[in-house]
Amino acid sequence: MRLFQSVAVGAGLMLSACAGTTSTPPPVTQAPAASAPTAPSEEGPAARIGTLPPQELAGGTCGLYLFAREAGRRLVFVSDTTSTDARMQIDGKPAWLTRVSASGTAAGRFFPEMRYEAGGVTVSVSYVPELNGNLSGGAVIREGRLTFADASGWSYVMPVAGLIACRPAQE
Repeated sequence: MRLFQSVAVGAGLMLSACAGTTSTPPPVTQAPAASAPTAPSEEGPAARIGTLPPQELAGGTCGLYLFAREAGRRLVFVSDTTSTDARMQIDGKPAWLTRVSASGTAAGRFFPEMRYEAGGVTVSVSYVPELNGNLSGGAVIREGRLTFADASGWSYVMPVAGLIACRPAQE
């Protein structure tokens, strides 16, 4: 108890000493402004991701289809087993993205974590596949995300859902 009283009295004396000083505070200087990334269009980086048209899956191949988890469920990402590339619609134009990394346990050629690049854009996809016997060699993707980042430093994370499905070879 005596130690507490001593600390309390000491703190009170220090505060009263500070209050009694009449020196002027140092002038306030403004720090230089940090350079910020160039702002995207008024609609934001999400507007750069367009809707893909319906995609044909060739016989004997499998495809990964990701849809935006929003009203309308638009198709935003497609990859198939004919290559490791992916297709998107970026800035109103078809874009081919090259896979630069993949991790996790693969379902066919599709990994639950993949990263793609093309023309100053990086797209990462991450999802949880649920095997589904109703899909030929496929899985349902109820939860996932697509992260779109550009060279200016802006990025956008889009919730996605989709499926992995295969089309049997023609006999």
